[in-house]
Amino acid sequence: MRFAFAHLFIPFLVAAAPATVAPPAPATKPPAATTKPDFSKYVERWVTEPKIANPLLKHAEYQSAAMKTAVGYNVYLPPGYDDADNAQKRYPVIYWLHGLNQSENTNQYPPKNVDAAIKSGAIPPIIVIYVSGGGRTFYVDSADGKLLSETTLTRELIPHVDATYRTIAKREGRAIQGMSMGGWGALRIAMGHPELFSSVVAFAPSLRTPENLAETYPDILNRMFGGDSKRFWAAHPLKLARDRADVLKAQMPIAFYCGNKDHLLPGSQEMKKLLVELGIPHEYAEVDGAKHDLGPLIKFCGDSTLKFAVSHFK
Repeated sequence: MRFAFAHLFIPFLVAAAPATVAPPAPATKPPAATTKPDFSKYVERWVTEPKIANPLLKHAEYQSAAMKTAVGYNVYLPPGYDDADNAQKRYPVIYWLHGLNQSENTNQYPPKNVDAAIKSGAIPPIIVIYVSGGGRTFYVDSADGKLLSETTLTRELIPHVDATYRTIAKREGRAIQGMSMGGWGALRIAMGHPELFSSVVAFAPSLRTPENLAETYPDILNRMFGGDSKRFWAAHPLKLARDRADVLKAQMPIAFYCGNKDHLLPGSQEMKKLLVELGIPHEYAEVDGAKHDLGPLIKFCGDSTLKFAVSHFK
């Protein structure tokens, strides 16, 4: 079954970038804090119990065999999911990836927005999984093989969700979206695993240069990338877009949004230029006055990013 919706945004036309791509222009740094937090001894967390229960969500866990630990997530189930009349009905899934220093309980695409869009008939019923990707992982597997954010999402969480809920258990029934670090993660995982997802949306993706990551978050460069900037660049969505351009043209609809006051805007602009150069279809908009904040981006997009995902489900 195919759901068809007209897109609400028309991609901006940007002149083609030069024939080669370099790392994006350095992002301007956010205002410096009086005391910079020390994350050198940070211990990654994979389960965060919600402090306040959201009636639209259920918090659950699965066991990661790869990391030998429990991993949490939240699930939104649409109205009517438990009705006897729907016992044989299966639903498409959006996987939502949170940002830096967040968890499965925070930095969420608002469940109330999903619920309202379904109840209004703007979109058909869907499931949303709010992923726990680790607070400071950039959704990659660490160089030492101990923190396996990408592996647990693609090889463990998805099979768990498909076995636990009545999903459409194929790429045509899955989409991936995220904010900031989660926007980076959504782009790179979708680009790296087009066999798993039918579309990707990134809000204010953290498309940093290797130099910016080394200066701003040296603990992440060391913990996740073994201190190797080349390893970080090899995992970068800009690098993956060029390397996998033919595959992305054929089967990965992309949309991304960034505020024009966001210190990470240069990375999104570089991505836009690259996608135009490579002829990869996409939607992109810069939100006037928005800083690095999910709220204004969602207000600007309305339910169009949900419709974007739904339009590519089959």
